[in-house]
Amino acid sequence: MTANSAAQTERHNLADDILEGADAIAEFLLCARKSVLLAFIASQEERALPAEI
Repeated sequence: MTANSAAQTERHNLADDILEGADAIAEFLLCARKSVLLAFIASQEERALPAEI
């Protein structure tokens, strides 16, 4: 397998994983209440953003 072929396979696998995750997220979003969604978004932002000092 060439380096280009390996990179393409890796991108394909990542795309499959993202799409599979998207189905679960869409189902969650359709079933969740607004308060649950806002709490989830806030927790994700806290994990992603550095703490302010």
